[in-house]
This record gives sequence, structure tokens and C-alpha cells, in this order.
Amino acid sequence: MEIRITKNEFFKALQSVQGIVDIRSTMPILSNVLIETHEDSISVVATDLEICIKGFYSARVIQKGKVTINAKKTHDIVRELPDEDIHLYEEKDNWIKISCGRSDFNLAGFAPEDFPTLPAYTEEGMINLSSSNFKNMVEKTIFAVSLDENRQALNGVLLKLMSNKIQMVATDGHRLAFISDTNIESLENEMSVLIPRKTLAELSKSLNEEEPLLLGIHENHIVFKQAGYVLISRMIDAQFPNFEQVIPRENKVKLKVSKEEFTHALRRVSVLLKDRSKMVKFSIQNDQIILTSEESEIGNAREEINLDFKGEGFTIGFNARYLLDALNAIDTKEVGIELKDSLNPCLLVPYGNDNYKCVIMPMRV
Repeated sequence: MEIRITKNEFFKALQSVQGIVDIRSTMPILSNVLIETHEDSISVVATDLEICIKGFYSARVIQKGKVTINAKKTHDIVRELPDEDIHLYEEKDNWIKISCGRSDFNLAGFAPEDFPTLPAYTEEGMINLSSSNFKNMVEKTIFAVSLDENRQALNGVLLKLMSNKIQMVATDGHRLAFISDTNIESLENEMSVLIPRKTLAELSKSLNEEEPLLLGIHENHIVFKQAGYVLISRMIDAQFPNFEQVIPRENKVKLKVSKEEFTHALRRVSVLLKDRSKMVKFSIQNDQIILTSEESEIGNAREEINLDFKGEGFTIGFNARYLLDALNAIDTKEVGIELKDSLNPCLLVPYGNDNYKCVIMPMRV
């Protein structure tokens, strides 16, 4: 195999797979990428056996073939090369030579036949989605996914495809993020799949928001496809909890606050906390919320926010980081805060928009 490719194009190819290549695997070939020639391009493939990414990049093919090469070392080399064309070709015994300007590198590879095979898929029956809308839904839910690997059912985002809408839900047991979108083509069959967090994180990094996104489900794999890009991932085989029961429906206290004012006040009272996962207290009184925090060895803080509220007040505590994560995902100027009492969860919503909801469980005051 022999190709010439621009530095920028090759670097883009290698950069796109750095989150997938598995440098700690007991299978050394998983730290490599598979490079294969096509008519006037190359494909670059990486996998960790759970997720597989394949991208196509423009190149001048001098001799057809395929090679494997260490993904991280090659990425680091190409990053430092001058902005000139790169000459890459295969030598004996799976050695690969990279030349650019006055720089030459020889890297050991593996036999390309030993590289894992991509799971089979077909474009037939794939669903056409808006890339920008899908990416927005991912960003508004992925932060609530549990990082506890012992809770497999909470390690991903639930994707529900219905006849006229799409929903995404994520929870770690302490908070929940839910979003719904009606911008979807009509479907004959409803589907519900649990997608790993890493899969959606990698997809979001590479999505071209100007291009449509095709989504397909094949046995235990989910496929995302755009022009020049394919991501195939295993789905999580676990039962996602009944999230409908978690979303509060009868909150009597409904407040409206400025997102900017609320966010800055919350950040200020969190400064004294050694860990932002600690509690911030909310005292809801007539015409205001009083935010307080306390760290015994450092001090305490207090903030007041004016609001339109009349009624019997109460005090409730929340994880400061959970609130800030939810506020960061809301993109309206005003935020709706819905509460029932000091023992039940809080509902944060973009004011005037019911399509997005964040539920946060209270902490013991």
C-alpha cells in the first residue's frame, strides 16, 4: 500500500479515533487503526470491540492495499509534522514508513487480516434524523448518565423512537434529564434502545450538523451513518427504570427566575464548598429565594434572589453540581422551578417549554 495525503486530512482522521483506540487492552492490535485504500480516498477504522468508527478521507492512492498502524504514536507524529503532504507506504513484514518534508519515521504494524471485522449492517430501513437536533438532545441528557459501572442500566441514554416523536432520557438515580422532539419522520414500528454514554460522546464529537444522520438497529448493535462516517456500537442489554414515575406531575410551587442570575448566585455560594457535590440550601420565602452554603472549616455564604411568590415557604437542599449541570443544559433566558415541598424532587424546565425537563432529588437538610 502507498498513499499521499495532506497533513490536515490525515491528522483529522487520526484525531477522530483517539477516544476509541484501546491502549490498555490485552489485544495490542486494538491500539492500532486499520487504513485501507479506495478509489481516491482511504478509510480509517478503530474499535475497542464495543464501538467501531470508520471514516473516509481524501488521498491520492498510488498502490492499493491496507495496513494497521499505532493510532496514538502516529497521531502524535503527524501533529508535529510541517504542513506538507505526507507519504505513507508499506514495507516488508508489516512495517510502515511515513515521510514528510525532511522527516522520516518507521513504525511496526500488525497484519491487517488480524484486525477485528466490523459488524455487518445495511442501510435498508434506516431512520433519517436531523443531526443538529440529535446532537442537541444528546447534550441535554448525557450529563445525567451514571458513571457507576455496577449500575449497567443507568450507564447509557434511553432512546425512544415513536410514530411521531423521539425521546431521550438519562438518570443516575439522583437526577434525571428528559427531552422530546417531534422533528422526526413517521415510523411504522416504535423502538426503544439503551445507548452507552461513550458511544454518544464519540458521536457528538464527529457529527456534521449540516448533514442528515441515518440511524439503524441491527440485532444488538446500533448504527449511525453520515456521508464519510460510520459509527457502530453495541447496545446496553439492561432494563431502564420507569422514568415516567420519577417526573413530578403535581408540583404546586412554580417559580420563574433569570437563568443568568440564578446560575451566578449558585456558583458564588458554591465557592466555599470543598466539593460542589455538597449541599446548597434553598429557603423559599415571600418574594425571594435565599441560597446558603456552609463549610465548617472555611465559612458560609448567602445569596438572595427576588421572585414572584406568595405562600407558605419551606427550606430544601440540593446538590450544587447537579443544579449547575441542569442550568448549563437549559438555553432559555428564564428557568422554571417547580417544587412540592422539602421532601420531593425539584423540576427544572426552560420557562415556557415542556419538551425538556430536569429532575433533581433533594438532600436531607
